[in-house]
Amino acid sequence: MTDQSAAGPTTNFNYLKTGAGKTERKALCICCSYPGTQLALPGCVRDQAAMVDMLPKQGYDVTFLTDGDNYHEKPTKANIVREMKKLCAWLSEKEGRQGWISYSGHGAQVPDDEIQNSPCRIK
Repeated sequence: MTDQSAAGPTTNFNYLKTGAGKTERKALCICCSYPGTQLALPGCVRDQAAMVDMLPKQGYDVTFLTDGDNYHEKPTKANIVREMKKLCAWLSEKEGRQGWISYSGHGAQVPDDEIQNSPCRIK
């Protein structure tokens, strides 16, 4: 809903009630920066470091997977899948919990090959 006044437009918000107490929040930040390769993405480390700095200030407990340092677990497929499953299970345990997933890294488009993806080939 927008209000027009002499000072300009204003917006009125209806906030959702979260109930009594503090909302439980968890975040998963994934950084695939490929250091030391021709595909290196140093900006990914900075982006996710900013997220890891900001999210706790918003009440999130953060899990950080990165190949940008030697202090955190690496963002391997196994680690990413494990942490996503843990986050989803945690979210499902109790109503009202909030989750956040952030990814920085390369993306790729995979061609649609109808023959290889045919359900008939799955045994």
